[in-house]
Amino acid sequence: MDDSSPVESSAPYPVGMITTVRSDPTELIPDTWHGRTVTVAADWAPFTEADLNEARNRLRRLGQVYALRLRGVDAAALDAPRGQAWTIRQIIEHVAGVT
Repeated sequence: MDDSSPVESSAPYPVGMITTVRSDPTELIPDTWHGRTVTVAADWAPFTEADLNEARNRLRRLGQVYALRLRGVDAAALDAPRGQAWTIRQIIEHVAGVT
């Protein structure tokens, strides 16, 4: 059964297709996780202040690299058709809208 349908959107670019799950989601994605009755240290996965700082720094650097790379792209290349795929400008606008 195919439950794919066009996404309703006011976005000026194509937003693709989504799939809805109608009945029991385990029919499509089986749950193979088996819980246990004991919690061990690894279950807590501690995230220290240093880990948080490193994650922030990496994301900040990634954003800077992204911006630097895009500065070298001219307007014509940003809007160049790519078949059924989004243009580079549409991708940029999408990423800016979800971050």
